[in-house]
Amino acid sequence: VLWQNLDRLLNYSDPHGSYARDAVQKKFEKVEKHLGMVFHRYISGTTRNSRRKKVTIRVNGKSVRAWDPLCEAEKHSEPFDEAVFQVPNADKPGMIPVHVNGTVLPRQEQFSSAEAYSWAGDGSGKGWDSNFGFYFYRADRIIDEAGWKGIWKLDPHFALARVTIDFNPGADAEFKLDIAKCQVSIPGRIRPGLKDYAKYVRDAANNKRRIGEKPPDPPDPPDPPDPPDPP
Repeated sequence: VLWQNLDRLLNYSDPHGSYARDAVQKKFEKVEKHLGMVFHRYISGTTRNSRRKKVTIRVNGKSVRAWDPLCEAEKHSEPFDEAVFQVPNADKPGMIPVHVNGTVLPRQEQFSSAEAYSWAGDGSGKGWDSNFGFYFYRADRIIDEAGWKGIWKLDPHFALARVTIDFNPGADAEFKLDIAKCQVSIPGRIRPGLKDYAKYVRDAANNKRRIGEKPPDPPDPPDPPDPPDPP
């Protein structure tokens, strides 16, 4: 993909000045992180299909780094057993599976390094406060990410909870995939089960967060009593 004459990219009178160059650099850093999130399974060779062939994506000659929302490489990430739901297959008669996997991420001090913790939160370009929730994959590509799709509001108490939902193109109609293939709706037939599954992940994430909280400071000792009046 070659982009040229990007007249709508910036609003600077001097497109060659230092401010413009810095702005362009920041925009392409966001592009790199977005691609690293959307195609992370292809970059790392962890697609669900049997081929698992690694793909290299470069932006301005720089290789894009994969960003895995479940942090599977971290030993203190806690995966849940997979749940499988069924929705009608739009391509042929019958049903098609929807695979759901939840993980509770490590607390900050449990990550393998400070850099790994920072990358888990900021590697997608969103930050820790906006990264938790559902991640929808269509044929191994993230098409809708983070948040709880109206089931719950974003609450930092559950920031360690992430749940992936995998479906194939045959389920596009059930997920009401939009024309840009970047937004979905949860099918009504799987919504109750998905909510129950995600609640277990959220509760476990909240419990794990609480374990790592600093205990409250002890109360100040009471003031000593006043000395008695002299006789």
